[in-house]
Amino acid sequence: MTPKVAEAGIAERIKPFSEMTQVELDEFDREFEAALEAGDDSAARESLAAGVPIYYAEEDTPERAVIKEYPGGRRELVTFADGSEVFLSPL
Repeated sequence: MTPKVAEAGIAERIKPFSEMTQVELDEFDREFEAALEAGDDSAARESLAAGVPIYYAEEDTPERAVIKEYPGGRRELVTFADGSEVFLSPL
């Protein structure tokens, strides 16, 4: 009997946007939107636990910017306005 391989969690599948195919970007967008709608932060907690930074915005986050939070708690303001991540400032 061959054991089933569990599907990788979102943290194991995340890579820089610049390295994702359009199919991967579309899948990421669907999963991200579904998690936001559910109010479920389990994917974010899973990513941080796996050593992967998370991205999010708060009400006062400047337009075209997002907060990048590292597993250790450090936070930065970044933008993807030109298609690649650009550091704006520490938070």
